[in-house]
Amino acid sequence: MELIHAKANIEEIQSLTEFDQYEAVSGLGFKYADNDFELQVEEAVWEKYPMIKGHYLYEIGTEWGGMVEDVNHVGTTVKVGGPTWRGMLARKIISPPAGQAYKAITAMEANQAIAALVGSSLGPLFAISTADSGMTVSGSFRYTNLLAAIHSMLQQYGARLEIIFDGTQVVLSAVSSVDYTDTELSQEYEAPLESSVAYGEAYNHVIALGRGELAEREVVELWRLDDGTITTTIQPAGSNDKQFVLDYPNAESLEELTSSATDKLIESSPVESIGINLDEIEIDFKLGDVVGGRDKVTGLTISKPITQKILKIDKNGRKINYKAGE
Repeated sequence: MELIHAKANIEEIQSLTEFDQYEAVSGLGFKYADNDFELQVEEAVWEKYPMIKGHYLYEIGTEWGGMVEDVNHVGTTVKVGGPTWRGMLARKIISPPAGQAYKAITAMEANQAIAALVGSSLGPLFAISTADSGMTVSGSFRYTNLLAAIHSMLQQYGARLEIIFDGTQVVLSAVSSVDYTDTELSQEYEAPLESSVAYGEAYNHVIALGRGELAEREVVELWRLDDGTITTTIQPAGSNDKQFVLDYPNAESLEELTSSATDKLIESSPVESIGINLDEIEIDFKLGDVVGGRDKVTGLTISKPITQKILKIDKNGRKINYKAGE
């Protein structure tokens, strides 16, 4: 793959061959750092072909690419960076039509649904596939960023957002996610894994406090079981019972208090992750694909969606690392 440097009108300036490092992150998160890139070059290289705000760096036929926004000169190195194509979607907000509470998508073909959400917000650089995805989707959105909306809409139907730069436009399309859980990845299959599970900051019991004062205050207690199930059934106390308090006096109803408590308990779950080195595995995982991994040393076995891909190109070659479930 060639890394291309182009002007704001996508007119190619150069094929980048002299650079120290290129790193790009593509993820399901919606913060800037979840979907950005950085290129490091020697100042002499940058001076020959300046990469300035509004220019683009990309690989044709892949998702890797984005807009230059930041240029920093440190010592003899120039660092340029900015949002990836996916990151640019996260900067757009879906507002409901005038007089309506939500932007509604009802039983619509998936690519047409993406087009309806995007509208004209992304300009001519982006295009939506006109192919029939074979999937029908629905969803309701209110002041949600575009990336999050598309992801949540497709995920519930076992689909994912594919982004490909075809040389002239960034093409968005809906495709089915792949479930690799039957192909359990482990060192025994020559799939090098780095696994981790962190319980230190995890909690399994929330006490949520809502409206009212003292004895009259609304209280909701929830427990998370080992299999991830959330329950109101009282669980045995003991050293494994890790409690925290959610103070939410502005909850307008008991249902809202319960919903918020559930969300917080899920956020406080143990963090399990698998890191996979693509150099050793001939599988090109996509964001949203599901993998099952087993680390034969630690015994950690989990099934999680791919949530992040990190591409790194340097003097040692090209490498893609994955994260699942974070």
